[in-house]
Amino acid sequence: MGFFIDRDFNSPVGDKNPPIFETPCYSVENLYVSISVFKEILTNEFHLSEVSDTNFKKLSSLYEQRQKEFHNSVLLFNSWYSCLIEKRENENRKTGVTLDDKLPNNFIDISLDEVKSSYDFQKIKETFPNAIEIDYTEVEKKMEFFQDKEMHKVFRGKYELEFLIKMIREILKDSSGYFGAY
Repeated sequence: MGFFIDRDFNSPVGDKNPPIFETPCYSVENLYVSISVFKEILTNEFHLSEVSDTNFKKLSSLYEQRQKEFHNSVLLFNSWYSCLIEKRENENRKTGVTLDDKLPNNFIDISLDEVKSSYDFQKIKETFPNAIEIDYTEVEKKMEFFQDKEMHKVFRGKYELEFLIKMIREILKDSSGYFGAY
């Protein structure tokens, strides 16, 4: 018998008996949002050839750019939430926050043209008034910590998957114009 769990922002569980398999990233969803998986989607679902279809490279490049913008846009939120989890673990306190599967409304705008954030630290605090208090300097340190990480692996997986799905929907919605324009 064994168990499977997501790492989330928690400390690694280490060796346990019975064994526990912990995801090598934040969650199982994170395994589906890499550029290599996106390329598999282009090949298997969009039927684009990496070798002969110019749209393959254009869409791959577009995805990488928008994913980078997405990570820059959600860096603050993930850092804040990671600080909450750290405080919960270190001080044995409840965070006062239950997150939905999707990012809070009006925090991030995702389109084929750009990804931009429309929130700041104050808006996070207003959106989650019951959250335990986190000093912004802690959040800044956490943001620095995440800067050199593979963000698609360490950020909240449900939000990463939300980004991938939104990008695919945007590509499909604009497919006739997009494929002709690039």
